[in-house]
Amino acid sequence: MSYFPQLPSPGPCILQYGNNSVASAADTRYLSFGFTNQVAQTSPNASFIAPRDGSLKNFTARHNNAVGNGNPVEYDVEINGVPQGISLSVVTGAISDGSDLVSIVNVSAGDVINLIAVKPAAIGSGAVNAAVVVEFD
Repeated sequence: MSYFPQLPSPGPCILQYGNNSVASAADTRYLSFGFTNQVAQTSPNASFIAPRDGSLKNFTARHNNAVGNGNPVEYDVEINGVPQGISLSVVTGAISDGSDLVSIVNVSAGDVINLIAVKPAAIGSGAVNAAVVVEFD
């Protein structure tokens, strides 16, 4: 698991999610908080509870393995089980990254936060070594 030191409260902090694999079939996967060397699960397994009111912004994702067939993986944040529709897509088949530095998702203290990887089509190999970071402010 990775650790990013937090800035003085109530300043921003970085939330990191990641998995070695998001699996190859078209489906939705829940990324682990931090990073794990396992396949992302099909149900929430590492939810984060917002400790205070704030916002999520500056979404970035990276595939650290050049595997897959070129189809994209779309990353989104779920708040209380509802996808928020951020625009973050990363293609497979190359070491690549994507970002959404425009969307801002407001959260309230106690909200359940998950990071999902949605594959509209099969990606050939899911071992993309996905790493996603989000700023919580």
